[in-house]
Amino acid sequence: MAVSIRVVVIGAVLLTVAAPLRAAENPPDSFLCYLAGAAKTKKMAPISGAHLEVRDRFGDRSFVMRRLAALCNPARLDGGERSHDTIHLVGITIKDEKKAPKLVPFSLGVSDRFGTRQLELGALASVLDVTPAQPGATAPADFSDDPTNSAVEVNRFKCYAIASPKGAPKIAEPPPVVIVDDGFPGGQPFLVRKPTKVCLPADVAGATPGAETRRDILVCWSVKLPKGAKFVRQMVGTRSRSVGVRIVGRRKPAEACFAARLFPGD
Repeated sequence: MAVSIRVVVIGAVLLTVAAPLRAAENPPDSFLCYLAGAAKTKKMAPISGAHLEVRDRFGDRSFVMRRLAALCNPARLDGGERSHDTIHLVGITIKDEKKAPKLVPFSLGVSDRFGTRQLELGALASVLDVTPAQPGATAPADFSDDPTNSAVEVNRFKCYAIASPKGAPKIAEPPPVVIVDDGFPGGQPFLVRKPTKVCLPADVAGATPGAETRRDILVCWSVKLPKGAKFVRQMVGTRSRSVGVRIVGRRKPAEACFAARLFPGD
């Protein structure tokens, strides 16, 4: 069902969870996301046109997948730590099914490492699915269990693109440089530009019932390497529930998705 109201006071309309923090819960990871594309092969079913059921806190809908467009690696920021080194994300662009009601733009309060602000969300963008990743053209072994069930700070996500309403004030720029170490190759400085997406935890294809009520979200910002910095492309094997085994061409870095919370929130 389309969102048909403008969300101003988040606490009054959002579904929240009052569960205590689990002893085994770690801080949620941030991610460095690269533009990517799945290698075409006759052995693998095409992604485009397949349907995917996704439930986030705004409802349960079926969407049409378009293409695998991103590969996201768990990242250490400015000397911090990663909680889950082996859990990556693949970004799959989605669109509404035919005759589905259009999403009405709405406002959402978020709090990330750069501050607290209201962001206008204007369109569907993608689904982020968890995957192991392995450099090269060989598929990695599958997870021994679904990490979104065994670690509540690990989520699949439904992402909304950030809109820029006419006349809205410009979002203040964050600190110019963030040091990101994602293991490919690690420890590079990035220039942070502007917010691009808000990604809410989601139950994708029934994999994680109740995930839509979780509190950890991602706010994605566009990033670029400083002038003169070099980047090497790479082939990476992935294995996600949504699209199965895919050999991904990892291209240039595009976004840093920072762990965040809704505001007001639990």
